[in-house]
Amino acid sequence: MNKRVSFAFFNCTKCKIEIVGKCQNVSIQSCKNSEIHIDQVVSQVEMFKCQALKVYAIKQLPMANIEGCNQVNIYLTYDTLKTKISTSCTRSTIINWPKADMTPEQLQETANWFMEAVPEVYTTTVAGNTLDTQGYKEDD
Repeated sequence: MNKRVSFAFFNCTKCKIEIVGKCQNVSIQSCKNSEIHIDQVVSQVEMFKCQALKVYAIKQLPMANIEGCNQVNIYLTYDTLKTKISTSCTRSTIINWPKADMTPEQLQETANWFMEAVPEVYTTTVAGNTLDTQGYKEDD
């Protein structure tokens, strides 16, 4: 795969998408009950108006933008813990990341993962065992 290739997925329902190799970016719009496994992304993954979407970031994902979505689960690995996740007008966005020093076999069990919901309008990164969120603040 060429790292300059971009992908766009529209109106997918009950799909499993796997992107192996390095790509520029991925855009997912109006997809339902689907999951996407991404090996390496140079810039970002964008999700718009999706429902019940699972995103697995394997080796590289600098940024994920989630807008107007409902029930998005993002699964990070040790390699993708520094991913910045930006949410806007979303509901039920949950970030999952592995606890320290777990083997691949141990990660098959959900007890060996941290899981935390993300507020509606925030930029979030994983900081150790917790999430570091920077929220939107209105001026008085």
